[in-house]
Amino acid sequence: MPNLDDTTRRAIVNAILLRAIDGQVDHVRFGSFAELGRLYECNERTIARIWKRFKAAVAAGDAAGDVSSRIKGNSGRRGYDRVDLAAKVKAVPIEERRTIATTARATGISTSVLQCLLQDKVVNRVTSRIKPALTSENMTTIKAAWPSGEKWKVIFIQQDNAKPHLAPTDPDVVAAGTSDGWNIRMLCQPPNSLDFNVLDLGFFTSIQSLQLRKGAHGINLLVEAVTAAYEQISVEALDNVFLSLQSVMLCALACKGGNEYKLPHSSKARLRREGKLPETLACDQDLYQWAAKEAQWPFN
Repeated sequence: MPNLDDTTRRAIVNAILLRAIDGQVDHVRFGSFAELGRLYECNERTIARIWKRFKAAVAAGDAAGDVSSRIKGNSGRRGYDRVDLAAKVKAVPIEERRTIATTARATGISTSVLQCLLQDKVVNRVTSRIKPALTSENMTTIKAAWPSGEKWKVIFIQQDNAKPHLAPTDPDVVAAGTSDGWNIRMLCQPPNSLDFNVLDLGFFTSIQSLQLRKGAHGINLLVEAVTAAYEQISVEALDNVFLSLQSVMLCALACKGGNEYKLPHSSKARLRREGKLPETLACDQDLYQWAAKEAQWPFN
């Protein structure tokens, strides 16, 4: 049954007043409530409640008799006080609110509410887009700080084969690496897939998520924070990484060893709570035989 708006409620009161016997509000013609209920498509008890509120308001001194709807602002879940939520977020140390997940754990506010606060600009995401530039001025400082005993050694710098990087044999790179008596040589990283590396797949990320919660100013404090994060990381987090590695292998088999795949979301946390998380993932026999045939393996 739809909620009656204020105009309809006032019309109902006026209709009942017309049906009052000798103008007395306590004496209404029999069957009026049922008749008006059919007319306004609501229960006759609703009509009776509106009339009762009207009489109570008049008796309290309100000549007009307030019968306006009390639903607006008095129904549904109470809205969050955004000022209090913003204050709660700001009270958390910056090390514990680097991500939405860590902020949610530290404040007790759900991730969905935090997303709404960000979208409505109640709290602001602070991310620096400024990248440090290597200039001739700071290069001089870096060279001066380099241990003098190692300057004459061969220094190898391995790059990750990103397209913007130059070839190790580029004349400008070679000239810069051999200037001022230095012997710096560039190397390319051997081809590999990060998804097949347990460390890059999730282990480093799990450690970093713990390390970022602690403020580290200086190399020694950073090493201490990383060491503490390594010792604190849970067995469950590592188990998740190895299960993800198995998922990667299955996906790679399905796309002939390529990397054009999307890992399926396996809901590990829910399965672990339910005691249904497998220790290993089984490879479908048809997939295995098909991949073995495509790769021309000597075994099947």
